[in-house]
Order: sequence, then C-alpha cells, then structure tokens
Amino acid sequence: MALTIYTTYMQDWHNGEAEPLSTHVTERGAKRRLIDYMISQLWGWADWGGQDEIGPWINETLNAFDCAYDEYYCKVMNLDDDDVQELFTTVYDYTDQWLDSGHGTWFTFASFELEG
Repeated sequence: MALTIYTTYMQDWHNGEAEPLSTHVTERGAKRRLIDYMISQLWGWADWGGQDEIGPWINETLNAFDCAYDEYYCKVMNLDDDDVQELFTTVYDYTDQWLDSGHGTWFTFASFELEG
C-alpha cells in the first residue's frame, strides 16, 4: 500500500536556495500551509518598501474570503476548508507576478509516493 505525501518548498533564486518547509498527507494541507508562507512573504515585501499596493491587496483578498492574517502566528485565520483551493490559486498567481518584477522567492509543493 502506498502513501502519498506532499512537501512544500521555498525557492529563493537570488540566494540559490531551495528549502523544504513542511510535509503533509493531503494536497489541501500543503496548499493551506503555502498560503500562510506566501502571505507572510508578501507582507515582508510590503514592509520592505516601495510596494505600497501589496498590503491593501492582501487585506482585500483575505476579507473576500472572510479571513485575516495573524501576524503573531504568521498564519491566515478563519479560512474555510472549502476556500483553500481558490485562495491558494489567487495568492499563488499574485505572488508569481512579483517574481517577474525582480523578487526571487517562489513557493511550491511536490508529491511523493511512499511504498510500504
């Protein structure tokens, strides 16, 4: 019997890093965790300066899903399980657009089958 696991990664092309972040037994769990990482990274870019549109975009997007970002825990709170796929796609696409403008951090996940 095989078990599929999903590992999340952060890749920073400017620094040559590809770092595994977390491992999950469901794809939704991996995407849920990546939402937290991507939102945290976006807030970092917004705080870094010169990216004034990121903060309002995050707030509007999370408000549309009736959730919010908890800065202390670095986590999106109150996200409904049924909204994970849609919010993941929205945030992933938005983060991807910043890669084209010179930011080098990219988040992804990969699945692996473990044979037992």
